Amino acid sequence: MPSVPVASLPPSRSSALRPRAPAVDPAIPSPWRRRAAALALRAWALPCTLPGLALALAALLSGGSARLVGGVLEAEGGVVRFVLRHLTGVPGGALALTLGHVVLGASVEALARTRAHERAHVRQAERLGPFFIPAYLGASLLAALQGGHPYRDNHFEGAAERSAARHSRGHEAEASAP
Repeated sequence: MPSVPVASLPPSRSSALRPRAPAVDPAIPSPWRRRAAALALRAWALPCTLPGLALALAALLSGGSARLVGGVLEAEGGVVRFVLRHLTGVPGGALALTLGHVVLGASVEALARTRAHERAHVRQAERLGPFFIPAYLGASLLAALQGGHPYRDNHFEGAAERSAARHSRGHEAEASAP
């Protein structure tokens, strides 16, 4: 029996009538995939977020305020101001602190000023989930054991500063564009 090249065979009727699926670019996730991914990141970071929610509630009950900014709960004032000033180990106190998807700030101005830096910590918590707080504390301990400062020489703080600087440069470029 002679062989016939496949290219010369006519397409079958069934394949010609079958509708073709539209081309899907896997680099562009569908809305439900984005929502599912965001929910998964929130669930993964939840062990870090829960203490932040407790402190945000304490801020509200002690005269502070809270609001949702870009999917992150920001709380300021009240007992949070005391915690940031006296319990962070940062000389002179911290302006803000991130716990999962909650950012605690000394004031509304402090939250605005540190937003890009703190959002970098939110992303770190999303990547490391329940391991973020132990990893952060471990990085502080390592910095101290190496003779550095537990806050300024912490790897996570350096990464957040670099991210905030890139964010700032991006906004400066947008502002100067015609």
